[in-house]
Amino acid sequence: MSFAHLHLHSGYSFLDGAIRMDRLCQVVQQRGMNAVAVTDHGNMHGALDFYVRAQQAGIKPIMGIEAYTLGPNKKATDRNRDDLFHMVLLAENQTGWRNLKKLVSRSYSEGFYYRPRMDWKMLEEHHEGLIATTACLGGPTSRTYHGWLGPRAQREGRANSRDVDGALKVAQGLQSIFGYDNFFLELQDNHLEEQYPYNEMLLEIGHSHNIRMVGTNDCHYVDPGDAEAHGVLMAIQRRQTVDEHGGHNTDQFYIKDEATMRGGYFQQHQHCIDTACEIADRCNVTVDIGDIHLPDFPCEGGRDEAQELRRLSSEGLARRFTELGDGLDQDEYKTRLNHELDIIEGMGFPGYFLIVQDFINWAKSREIRVGPGRGSGAGSLVAWSLRITDLDPMPYDLLFERFLNPERVSMPDFDVDFCQERRGEVIEYVANRYGQERVGQIATFARLGGKSVIKDVARTMGLPFQRINEMTRHIPAFHEGKPVTLTPTFKGPGVEVRDGCLVGDPKKVGEARRSWGLFEVSDKLVHLRDSDPVFRKAFTIATQLEGLYRQAGTHAGGVVIGKEPLYEYSPTFSGGEGSATQFNMDGVEKVGLVKFDFLGLKNLDIVSYAQELVNEEIMRANAGSEADRLRLISSFQHLKSASAERSLPALDVDLLALDDPAVFRLISRGDTNGIFQLESDGMKSMLRELKPDCFEDIVAAVALYRPGPMDQIPDYVARKHGRLAIEYPHPALEDILKPTYGHMVYQEQVMQAAQILAGYSLGQADLLRRAMGKKKREVMEEERLRFADGAERIHNVKKKEADRIFDLIEKFAGYGFNKSHAAAYAKITYQTAYLKAFHPIAFYAAQVTVHGANTTTVAKYLREARDHGIRILAPCINRSALRFRPEGEESLRFGLSAIKGLGDAALSELLRAREAGDEFQGLIDLAKRCEPRKFPRKAMGLLIDAGAMDCFKEPRRRLLASVETVYRLAARTHRDRAAGQMTLFSGAGMADSAADNDRAGLDDTIGSFSQRQRLDREFDALGLFLSGHPTAMYRRALRRLSSCGAGELARLWDPRARYGANASKEVRVGGIIVHTEFKNVVSYSNMKGAKDDTVIPRRAFLTLQDVTGQCEAKIQPELLHEVEELLSCGEPLLLTGTLSARRQQNDGADAQLEVALQVRRVERALDVFLREGVRCRVHLDAEKSRPDLLSQLQDCVQAHRGPMPLEFMVHRQGQQVLARGDHHHRIGPSLEYMDALDEILGSTGANAEFL
Repeated sequence: MSFAHLHLHSGYSFLDGAIRMDRLCQVVQQRGMNAVAVTDHGNMHGALDFYVRAQQAGIKPIMGIEAYTLGPNKKATDRNRDDLFHMVLLAENQTGWRNLKKLVSRSYSEGFYYRPRMDWKMLEEHHEGLIATTACLGGPTSRTYHGWLGPRAQREGRANSRDVDGALKVAQGLQSIFGYDNFFLELQDNHLEEQYPYNEMLLEIGHSHNIRMVGTNDCHYVDPGDAEAHGVLMAIQRRQTVDEHGGHNTDQFYIKDEATMRGGYFQQHQHCIDTACEIADRCNVTVDIGDIHLPDFPCEGGRDEAQELRRLSSEGLARRFTELGDGLDQDEYKTRLNHELDIIEGMGFPGYFLIVQDFINWAKSREIRVGPGRGSGAGSLVAWSLRITDLDPMPYDLLFERFLNPERVSMPDFDVDFCQERRGEVIEYVANRYGQERVGQIATFARLGGKSVIKDVARTMGLPFQRINEMTRHIPAFHEGKPVTLTPTFKGPGVEVRDGCLVGDPKKVGEARRSWGLFEVSDKLVHLRDSDPVFRKAFTIATQLEGLYRQAGTHAGGVVIGKEPLYEYSPTFSGGEGSATQFNMDGVEKVGLVKFDFLGLKNLDIVSYAQELVNEEIMRANAGSEADRLRLISSFQHLKSASAERSLPALDVDLLALDDPAVFRLISRGDTNGIFQLESDGMKSMLRELKPDCFEDIVAAVALYRPGPMDQIPDYVARKHGRLAIEYPHPALEDILKPTYGHMVYQEQVMQAAQILAGYSLGQADLLRRAMGKKKREVMEEERLRFADGAERIHNVKKKEADRIFDLIEKFAGYGFNKSHAAAYAKITYQTAYLKAFHPIAFYAAQVTVHGANTTTVAKYLREARDHGIRILAPCINRSALRFRPEGEESLRFGLSAIKGLGDAALSELLRAREAGDEFQGLIDLAKRCEPRKFPRKAMGLLIDAGAMDCFKEPRRRLLASVETVYRLAARTHRDRAAGQMTLFSGAGMADSAADNDRAGLDDTIGSFSQRQRLDREFDALGLFLSGHPTAMYRRALRRLSSCGAGELARLWDPRARYGANASKEVRVGGIIVHTEFKNVVSYSNMKGAKDDTVIPRRAFLTLQDVTGQCEAKIQPELLHEVEELLSCGEPLLLTGTLSARRQQNDGADAQLEVALQVRRVERALDVFLREGVRCRVHLDAEKSRPDLLSQLQDCVQAHRGPMPLEFMVHRQGQQVLARGDHHHRIGPSLEYMDALDEILGSTGANAEFL
């Protein structure tokens, strides 16, 4: 065999290897080699990708790894970073391949400490079938020889010691593990100064001690010209500049051809190259691809899996008939069921359906909410019968063949949504049922790309942040629905990239485009490229690195279950929730592992908790009187036909009829905050036009509101409301297109059209749909002829007309949506809308409970609940539960768990003490009844600041000041309780002030906080303002002087405009800063040599809030040093700047734009008020006024005189009188003035505002 590279790093050697898999085999062939190894650092993530590509290219794949190994006397369980060596391991045969997978898996599960590590004991246990080499200068013999043994060697003075005996001892030890013919000293010709003396040492000990030698090149890139980009890649990995990193100072780590390898240093040592050829010839591994390795499902009564599936399906369908009552054509359902079962059995998948139904029904039996379906699986009647899904596919023409096509054999794939909070329980059940080693997650890989890779490269060049920001400011993440990459990407013939742009026939360009290039979306970037050589260089290097892998992660919900331990099919690594396959989704499918998606969906938590609250109320009514039940019957929609004389049925949203007009009216108003999939501003606008009045309209709305089909919306709306006539491509298609007013919205309609018009089977129609979506021209021309022949044969349609219909179907197929998925998700949409329409308090309680960690979202829903007439009650130690709960018929009580920093132990102790006795009567009572070790002073302080002790009718400031005294007074009670004694006074029935006086320990000389102080402390405890808002008094003035409210910023972003047009808008927003985060702006430099007074530029990330909500804002270093003091002044500010946006995907919903403000100017709002003629108006309630109020106001005005006009609005018995002050009654607005005014007006029901 010709020479083969045995030491080579692909892009899966994260931020180290720069050889792309899609180029590797092509380059190897071009350079005359017919075999190659891939030996990535510490992992085999790319092994299967490499194997498949090599097989397709006719190249022999040599499976290997450059492992991280420990020294001879170290254990994998040791936790130190010394003595970590590189070692190349190659699989010689199937036994070696199995051992290699096991070793790599164990290096993560047992040896991971910064790196996945193998010790010599592991190597001894799994050496069979492996060939080992000493690798590079980081290998065991090199590091021992050079004394490069980490910090320990430096401490012991052994660095650069040239320890030949030590290197020999290590080599002999490894040779004893692997054997004479399977262990090799590795020599390289890489032009590094240290390499050649080391080579000579290896030659000496190899010849003198009969240890075999091999020549390699440690390839990291394809060509010598890639060395500079590779140096940048290494600097990115080490977070250094290129100068600091230094690089390899060579361009020799490239894929050399055999002639080059045999020249140079190896010209005198040809036997080393010959050995490489020998090893390549010896390595022969076959990876098992194609076979499916499902675990066996345990069946009872001697039944096999097919029989068990038929039994469970038939029984399940019968239960569905019972639930739905009469009106169904049972014979039609049974025929469809048998049709699906025949296909499932014929394709060999009964076990798959049994496994899925098992864990889903286990979850449901534990009251873990499961989604009604996701993806094309919702089109299966078998799945519905087994309760894998909860949407009957028959009424909505959902097609089984869209899910499982007998004419295209592939694994079925149920994506299953579970409530987020308890999803882990289901995964744990599966792991316990099938074995921990047989269950794991799936690898995913993050890439270098877009704006981020230019920033990475620019930092390695040592550029200051301001320059980097200027270079990347105009790069959006998306453009016209597609991602933005450095150069445009495409798939298909007839187009090419020229000067950074995709060119060719416009139609072909549109079809082929996968992403936009930088210079296609921004003229400013074109100018920067042409005028700025630094940007041009950064862009050139970044383009070379774009698409390389940055790191490995795990799939959000994908779980595989193997028949044997997972390492038999794929090496594993440590994932987020246990072990994970090193192969990605495509790889695990190839090796026969079956993926199950366990996805967490917060909306299911919301539905689950809201339904639980509703049913608690029903249970209380059932335990109460007939009048209680009558009250619920009158207000609960699902109880309209119930009788108060019997127990009322619980609400089960899964069994709701999907036809309530009140639900559709709510959706048609666009009142869809919190409604699954319908929350974006654009969706709300579309719903107001569409005015859905049936479930099919909701399904269509979700399917249409996407790039592409969105263009159909105006026509669709006009047809629905009779403004346009409904037209059908052919009369035979009326039945399938009638629900969508003549439009093809769904992939299923494309399949049905081919079936009806041209006689395709549904399986064939699914293949046609896929071909249309992939725009395979040759296939499409064949299908066009077939379609025309069928249309003429069945409907006498002439070819010209058939071609017209085919073109129309092809157009719709390009962006048709999966109706099964849309319908199943629309059911969750309907459920959340139903809860909002008929059970709003439970709905909002669930929303704020589930989103409790996101105080922005909590505040949004609490504001909306108030707008809907729901009273928001502060947390209360006597009334609040852990979670938000309804209280009465019109109120929502804050949950104690939403108080920040309170802690589980303190909450548990508080609830224990409350349940053990009566309501807490005061601070001393609380301190006495709670164990102080579990309920510390800090917890009491947080509860006071949150308003949870306002029930004691004492000012919060007084309560806080009394905490220490109260704990001291309560200490004797706790001491006596611990000693098992009663106090003398309590035993004698005498009065003990510390025990019986509810106000004991309170200092009456301490008054109240100002409103501003109270709200600030409340915000710290709750993460939001509950009892008021600091900007309420400025609301009207800020509205007049701002472009919009802080919570309305996103509305200014026009999704139809180019990014640059939005980003050029000047916007002004007012409010207070509730959060500031400063970030240093540095390169990868570790600031060595920086002086103590070195000023590191910083930028600020702000959260600005007013009564409408909040927005994010960014301040760059050049402005920050001018305005930093203003950011912490506590006053309202006006920020002026431009818009920026990034897209964020929410739970199953349409992608939301996160719009932020790039700040250009910061001003004190009170200064702007003076400049813009804002007035201060004080509202007085004449009926609550004190005799001395006017004199106190006069003194306040005199103490804070200034240029702002002051006026008074007096309210008396529903009438108002406005009095404007003269030039003597003008004030200088300040926080001090507001605090003084607040202290005066305090209990009089009066307030002030600026307008």
